[in-house]
Amino acid sequence: MQVRVRLLDMGIVRPWRSQALYHGVAAALTPESDPAILLVRTNRAYLCVGQDDATVPAASLAYCREQEMPVIARQVSGPPELIDQHQLGFQLIVHLDRLEEMGLADPDERCAKLASPLLTAYNKLGVEATFHAPAEIRIGGKRTGGLGWGQIEAGLALTGSMVLSAENDLRASVLTGDSGNLQAKVAESLDAYTTTLEQEATPPPRVENLAARLVDALEQQWQLDVYPAFPTLEELEIIEEYDEYLQVDLSDADGAAPAGALQTVYIRDDVQVLHAAAGAEGNLEAVIRVVAGQLDSMLLSGDLQAASKTELAALADMFAGAGLDSGDLQARFKLLRDAESLDQDPVGPPLNIAAATT
Repeated sequence: MQVRVRLLDMGIVRPWRSQALYHGVAAALTPESDPAILLVRTNRAYLCVGQDDATVPAASLAYCREQEMPVIARQVSGPPELIDQHQLGFQLIVHLDRLEEMGLADPDERCAKLASPLLTAYNKLGVEATFHAPAEIRIGGKRTGGLGWGQIEAGLALTGSMVLSAENDLRASVLTGDSGNLQAKVAESLDAYTTTLEQEATPPPRVENLAARLVDALEQQWQLDVYPAFPTLEELEIIEEYDEYLQVDLSDADGAAPAGALQTVYIRDDVQVLHAAAGAEGNLEAVIRVVAGQLDSMLLSGDLQAASKTELAALADMFAGAGLDSGDLQARFKLLRDAESLDQDPVGPPLNIAAATT
């Protein structure tokens, strides 16, 4: 038996409305409500974070304030993301009482179930995409958008995006709030481990084609009876409330980070870039890329009088290939402490890196 599902194609909207739409629809659902598929794009870039997300660096919030870029706090899982007009956002919204009917009762299977029609849509565009648990879509091993879900009142929202193109320098600046070594390493990592449909599809698809193929795949694979609709008056009232509620107040964003803070930027599920200050006075900076649980590369810089750039580079090489267990890291940091070039103890990264990547 087919399930009737509303198609809410909302076009291009303001940044906060692009998130408020699915929050409001989910919050207004009753057990009798038809589920909804929502399609939306933002008219300008914004930083989207999880509510109470401790991984958002203070410098990112300060950067957004300086650039007058909105920051929106969603009620759905996932790391901070730059959302812009080159992405098609989609959500499937279902009342909790109808999850079993939709095959969504098992939380561990929700992203995989949503990924199946998404992969079909990609494949019909001539792009071979794969799902990587728990919540990533990859093309040729590179991440292209992610999936997530969250409960909003009595509704469940499954979310995802299809990325047409990306400005990785801007993404790196927003995610780090930095213009130096950290920003450069994040931009380099985004180039190496993420991709877009503009890079993978020939010719690049139009947004209208993306939406049509995704809806067709959902309708066929999930046995849905999809019909066009518009949010109800009650939903619109709640959406208006979420417009304001989801916006992050940046008035106190000054960029100051807690002393000894270890910053983590997520590139892919198994790739992170870390930033930490070391040295007794915090005068040694470390930018570290972790790939599949090992230290892939490390850049050391600072104002230590006895250490030249060449010597710092040699010291950084000590960490290449290190595992994230504390024993391995402590052994290598001991080598760093004992090196003749340094007369101060590094403080910070050794015991915290593993925690930051889990």
